[in-house]
Amino acid sequence: MKARKEGFDVYQMVTDIIIKRIEEGTPPWRMASMRVSFDEGVHFNRPVNFATRKPYEGVNMFILGCSPYEVPLFVTFKQALNLGGTVRKGAKSLPVIYWQKSKYETTTNDGEVKEKERFLLRYYSVFNVEDISLDYSQYIVGKTDPESDSKKIESCERIIHSYADRPKRVFRDRTRMFYRKSEDIINMPPLKHFEDPREFYCIYFHEMVHSTSHPRRLNREGVGNSFFGSASYSREELTAELGASYLAGIAGISTPDLTTNSAAYIKHWLEVLRNDKKFIFEASRLATKAVKYILGEAQEEDQ
Repeated sequence: MKARKEGFDVYQMVTDIIIKRIEEGTPPWRMASMRVSFDEGVHFNRPVNFATRKPYEGVNMFILGCSPYEVPLFVTFKQALNLGGTVRKGAKSLPVIYWQKSKYETTTNDGEVKEKERFLLRYYSVFNVEDISLDYSQYIVGKTDPESDSKKIESCERIIHSYADRPKRVFRDRTRMFYRKSEDIINMPPLKHFEDPREFYCIYFHEMVHSTSHPRRLNREGVGNSFFGSASYSREELTAELGASYLAGIAGISTPDLTTNSAAYIKHWLEVLRNDKKFIFEASRLATKAVKYILGEAQEEDQ
């Protein structure tokens, strides 16, 4: 665990990592990686802790997406040693952030001393297994192979059907993909119109995340309530992109370059990231909440 240094800003550190990756043309939420599996039938192509077998969630999933390696397995220095491995000299680490609860005393206006709780942002460092002398080969499943343009991907279909109150899917415009909050519909061309079915599902996931903004679901300010280029619009688009990447990782498919990520979107994300160091944290929080809603998982109270 890294102690907080005077003047050190964890928010800014993480934001700078994300900005650098975007400027290099490879946003971490669009990074394809090897698939790994510890149990038969359970595949991951998103970052996982090699020692605990648990996938990273929220903003940590995207921070670790900044790794240049294909194998999505990470461990701390101590975990590597406990597993009998050593870290390669010169290997670069990435931060994993978490909230640490602490107590402090405060004095009320009438002089009474009360104890309160607060959450402080902390981080520890992890290394990719490709930089560690450990044998992880038995857990690599390989890369997802593109399926035929008419074949459904069952893992993706399961995610779609887990969304209990999902909006109706329509085919009014076969050239566009969008979510319309006023009608609560998702417009998507048929699967057969996509050369790679993974692209269809990744875009569908993107629109599904948008749909969780509806008042009868998570009641989040969505794109329909903001103008293009505004901070709220950019946050909602990034939330949908992060959520889509999260769902794609759960489904075990590689994330292709999506048509939703135009140069204009990237430009606005960079502008907002540079002006708001907490932007990526908020978008990640909203994306995680949306994904849990889609999967029918219990929501945790926001810290």
